[in-house]
Amino acid sequence: SAGDWGDPGADEPGAFFRSAVFLFFSSSDLCLQGVPPPLLPPMSDAAAEPAAVEAGISIVYASLASMAAMALIAVHIGAQRSLTATRTESVSSKDASYFPLYGSAALLGLYIVFKLVAKNIVDLLITTYFAFASVFAVASAFRPALRHMHRLAPGLTGVALAIVYTVTKHWALNNLVALSLAVCAIELITLSSFKASFILLAGLFVYDIFWVFGTDVMVTVAMKFTGPIKLMVPSKMWTSKPHYVALGLGDIVVPGIFLALLLRYDRVRSRRRGFTPARKLFYFGGMVAYAAAFVCCFAAMRIFEASQPALLYIVPACLGVACALALREGELGELYAYDESPEGSAGAPAAAAAVGGEVKAEPEPSFKEGLVKLWREGILGYEADEAAGLKKD
Repeated sequence: SAGDWGDPGADEPGAFFRSAVFLFFSSSDLCLQGVPPPLLPPMSDAAAEPAAVEAGISIVYASLASMAAMALIAVHIGAQRSLTATRTESVSSKDASYFPLYGSAALLGLYIVFKLVAKNIVDLLITTYFAFASVFAVASAFRPALRHMHRLAPGLTGVALAIVYTVTKHWALNNLVALSLAVCAIELITLSSFKASFILLAGLFVYDIFWVFGTDVMVTVAMKFTGPIKLMVPSKMWTSKPHYVALGLGDIVVPGIFLALLLRYDRVRSRRRGFTPARKLFYFGGMVAYAAAFVCCFAAMRIFEASQPALLYIVPACLGVACALALREGELGELYAYDESPEGSAGAPAAAAAVGGEVKAEPEPSFKEGLVKLWREGILGYEADEAAGLKKD
């Protein structure tokens, strides 16, 4: 959810959080919740210092606009890269139906850990986890721009950025790492079908609302959790203590993998109808709906001076526009039946042709082979470069 967070490095009595954060990394998920201080100063402050308050309101609006722009750019880059991704984690309809349960278990597990384990130990574990995660995320996100310089350039960039972020915890570096994680998640996590996306979004829609208003577990977890799982942009710069408008990665990744599915559907649809160049009707419609949902969410934040669960606006907007466009084009049934799994309409012909009419699964690598594979593909990027036709150094 979008919200206003206090200084993450300071304890501020009376400053609560109400921002849901949902992080998809590999096949795990995490959701946090909190209640923030008011987005804007009370009216008494406005009467006392109108010029300062007016400047502060402008800063808040600029922060919200820049954060929405970063989210849209991350979604677009991740969706475009999903078209050429060679290895992905596919989410089936069955997997999607279990995601709210997995999220609840993870949330309650973190709640118990924070209650039973010393905070400094938990912070050390979280920092270590995200330090390693950021190395691979940054290396993967920046590989297209740096792979022509040197084979090790993306990996060294990831290591350097992870070290500097771990030491400084600066909000700009936090955003860079968070955006890298979001791009990689959108690229590598794919929804196998429109049905799976509908189940996932509908389930997380109910899940988000329930955990926002039904319990204080998220409040406890969110106040103690640190890490690049949200975008942070400074606001309220006229106060002695800086505050940050925040947007959880889940509000980027969850709609992002759905919009990536719409982009791939547009590509298949254009090929079947002979459109040259490909028409991106559903993808661009979904992006417009995503941006409009941000406007509605931020307007609600301004009106009620409280954080809002962003999926409350994003899910109906994106699903509604996709279904409305399909209904207008007379292909609502075709969209709902769209399936990228090997057995589905979009995945079966290519997969069967590649192996002579039979779909074969790759054997699971050993632990040693897995480490070598992670190094070659995650840091050195051999597979990505070979797919692009580049030679090894």
